[in-house]
Amino acid sequence: MKLTDFFSRLINGKSVVNDQRSFDEDCITLKIVSDLKQIPILAKYQWRESRNCFEYKTEYGFNRIAIETSISFDLERGTSCVSIRPSMYLRHNILHDWFSEFSFKSKSDQKESWSVGRSLEMVGLQDEVNFLSGYKNYDQDFQKLYEGIEKLISVIEPYSDIKYLGSLGK
Repeated sequence: MKLTDFFSRLINGKSVVNDQRSFDEDCITLKIVSDLKQIPILAKYQWRESRNCFEYKTEYGFNRIAIETSISFDLERGTSCVSIRPSMYLRHNILHDWFSEFSFKSKSDQKESWSVGRSLEMVGLQDEVNFLSGYKNYDQDFQKLYEGIEKLISVIEPYSDIKYLGSLGK
């Protein structure tokens, strides 16, 4: 028995392969990004397509909300989906500049490092938000994503003051 047949039986005879092929990850991801650009909490952020992230340059460095996408399977709803995993990063340039001479990383890699980061799971939420093909339940799923991003921003915001970085290990 093929693995795809096994999964098809597991989900009441639906064809995982056909469902997967009919799903357009790029299309739904573009809609999600377009809708995220419209929300007020991201007004000062710029979408960086090359990095799949929203980025806000600050006087101290940057805030970045990475948007990881993958095609997945929503077990609760029994269908394929696009999974969105947002995570948030904050960088204090002064901190990384000080450590740069001791780093084994290249200068270009060092420019992308961050000082503190959080995922949805780290703030007590489900780590990913699933979006179904045909935009089924899109508004509800988008609301979950919005609330997750809002929580990430609120948890990271105190670290914009570098003095709070010393309390990370406590």
